[in-house]
Amino acid sequence: MNINKKILVFIIAFSITIPVIAQKATLKRANKLFDHLAYYEAIPLYKRVLKTKSANSVALHKIAECYRKLNDNINAEIYFSKVVKLSDVTPIENYYYGMALIENGKNDGLKNG
Repeated sequence: MNINKKILVFIIAFSITIPVIAQKATLKRANKLFDHLAYYEAIPLYKRVLKTKSANSVALHKIAECYRKLNDNINAEIYFSKVVKLSDVTPIENYYYGMALIENGKNDGLKNG
């Protein structure tokens, strides 16, 4: 392999690795903000992660929870609707999704107990 091909391989590998490292760092910062109850500040970071990888399970769970904690039922519904489709959804997240639907007036299919 000549030097130009080696350089090209290095550049390609580097350009793939940097976004992955940046995404992990962004997710780590978002999680730290979440852990410190700084939900409003964590949301843009989770959105940045989801822009790169829309199926990032951790980011989806956490952003839905951020919106729920901020009583933003419209966005909570949007993100919990994605969370409930994941294989690692929890019963409480199904409940939160249902509650967001009710808060947003979308309870037509629910029965009164």
